[in-house]
Amino acid sequence: PAMLRPGRLDQVLEIPPPDRPGRKEIFAVHLRNKPLAGKMDLEQLAAQTEGFTGAEIAAVCHRAALEAVRRAVAGAQAGSVDEAPISITAEQLRSAMEQVRKSKALAEGRSSNEEMATSGAFRFRS
Repeated sequence: PAMLRPGRLDQVLEIPPPDRPGRKEIFAVHLRNKPLAGKMDLEQLAAQTEGFTGAEIAAVCHRAALEAVRRAVAGAQAGSVDEAPISITAEQLRSAMEQVRKSKALAEGRSSNEEMATSGAFRFRS
């Protein structure tokens, strides 16, 4: 509201979220130099992030990488292996997507259940 007062901004540009190929490319960029546990299906990741912005996709990749580091450090401290490998799993990416989806819903003033219902994560049958 305050930013939109006359004299503050000359123009307001609305930039829509990226389409599916755009999201796939954003995932490719942000996962390019990351250690991955196996081959990641970027097409599936793009399909699961409908409505995400580029910054939100970057946050998903960053959160998953941090979780991979946490898991490796915990494994090394537990003495399970001499040098625990750091690698991002599909499960860590899914978990990071849910975290970003919940924070996005809170920022937009909706509950996570409403977000899940509108994102198609819940399918209701009549």
